[in-house]
Amino acid sequence: MPKQGWVRTIREALDMSGAQLGARLGISRNKISILERKEADGSITINQLKQLASGVDSELLYAIVPKQTVEQTIEERAYDLAKNLVDITNQHMFLEMQQLSPEKQNEMIRLLADEIKQSGGRALWKS
Repeated sequence: MPKQGWVRTIREALDMSGAQLGARLGISRNKISILERKEADGSITINQLKQLASGVDSELLYAIVPKQTVEQTIEERAYDLAKNLVDITNQHMFLEMQQLSPEKQNEMIRLLADEIKQSGGRALWKS
């Protein structure tokens, strides 16, 4: 995002003043200034941003884009939960002199992660 926000950047590229944008939208120049600052600092609402975008003959596109596939996210989460459970169990077993080998720990983590994924649901996201 440009430092001053998209709306102000587009408005200035169109050589449109804040007062002119305000007139197009039926709001004051001061309100335009406030909304442009809110966009720049991230506190603007989606509806306000839609309104401003329409005033500069633009369309607001809103998206949340996952950093990875849903399957990868589930796989990582199940693995993390399984690893935490195996680590806790292994600590108790260590105290009783029955600690698992690293290979056995990895096998247990994989098996438990598979069980967690198969059970699915919201249990996957409990803390």
